[in-house]
Amino acid sequence: EHLPQLHYLDLVTRETLRLYPPIHIGNRQAAHDVALEGGTIPAGRRVMYSIYLSHRDPAHWENPTLFDPERFERQAAAPAFTYLPFGGGPRNCIGATFAQIEAKVVMARLLQRVQLELLPGQKIHAHMGATLEPRPGVRMRVVRG
Repeated sequence: EHLPQLHYLDLVTRETLRLYPPIHIGNRQAAHDVALEGGTIPAGRRVMYSIYLSHRDPAHWENPTLFDPERFERQAAAPAFTYLPFGGGPRNCIGATFAQIEAKVVMARLLQRVQLELLPGQKIHAHMGATLEPRPGVRMRVVRG
């Protein structure tokens, strides 16, 4: 019942999903011929798109690689299909709302009880497998708060 009051946690969640969407690519079938950059994508052709790159496109995001939760308060709503951590359109992820609520509940409870400290000297890279995941992982120190 307190989730609507956790405004900043919502901004952090949205920004985290912008920089590290769970699924980094998507695909759709062109419903009709599409003229694009001097070429044509014929109707019925499968089209791959990068959610990861769309979320980092400087044409739509100011300082796109910077972790900046407040951007969602400052910037006008992102143009359609430039923010789609769970896909977009009628075939977006059916569990998107549940996943975001679950993430906020877990983070709120963790932040009430512990402090998380990133261990020094780590090199963490986003690995693009079936999902986007940190490699080799994220080692942290957990301190009761």
